[in-house]
Amino acid sequence: MIFFTRSTQHLVKRISGEKGDFESRVFKDGELYIRIKSKVAGKSVHVLAATPAPGDHVLETCFLLDALSRQGAVISLLLTYFGYARQDHPEPGEAASGRLICEWLRRLNLQQINILHMHSDRLKRFLRYDNLVPEALFAPIATAFDAIVAPDRGALRWLSGLCRAWGLSLVTIEKERPRQEHVRMFGLSGDVAGKRVVILDDMISTGGTIIEASRALARNGAKEITVMATHGLFSGNAIARIEKSPISRVYVTNSLP
Repeated sequence: MIFFTRSTQHLVKRISGEKGDFESRVFKDGELYIRIKSKVAGKSVHVLAATPAPGDHVLETCFLLDALSRQGAVISLLLTYFGYARQDHPEPGEAASGRLICEWLRRLNLQQINILHMHSDRLKRFLRYDNLVPEALFAPIATAFDAIVAPDRGALRWLSGLCRAWGLSLVTIEKERPRQEHVRMFGLSGDVAGKRVVILDDMISTGGTIIEASRALARNGAKEITVMATHGLFSGNAIARIEKSPISRVYVTNSLP
């Protein structure tokens, strides 16, 4: 039996199997209300959810899980996108948002948690989950290129093994953030002159990272620049900015609508 939140309705339409019956509505003052109608006591149920901004998606996910747990369901959760994972190492005075959501989920007594391409493994300290990176989806496209590009150290960790498995060279770029949602690239390592390259990352938000990476690659003579990412957020004017960049095409999954 499958239950789902509003953020994953576009996926549930493509999944066969019994859909759980539950009521979800919003009171006049904006409060969210959820009630389970299906008989779930002792049954294995699957919850498909995502927690992008705004915070209502986090609350809806937690409320649905709590209602199922209180009815005695045995719950497996698949988060197609874990929002707030970028807030994983707060500075003094900042909220530990990612950790807080992990702690909420941990208290809900879930049998299994799977997360599609979690942004940061730092949150493993606060929640036990399986990180599902869709390498099988990337492979047929990525292996048609001359080199894989890791746009930052976070991507480098998982791309190193992939490049060895795929027999492709790995190009790395150093990145720093002078302030939030602003990126500066420096220190490209690897030969890209005359090559078709593909940048791989877990998400595209404002597009700042991939745009600056593509400019650095173009300056170093890359022939063609493609991007693949699991999560396509495309915040603000990201798409317009990408269209003006040296990037020729972008692939993302349907983890988000």
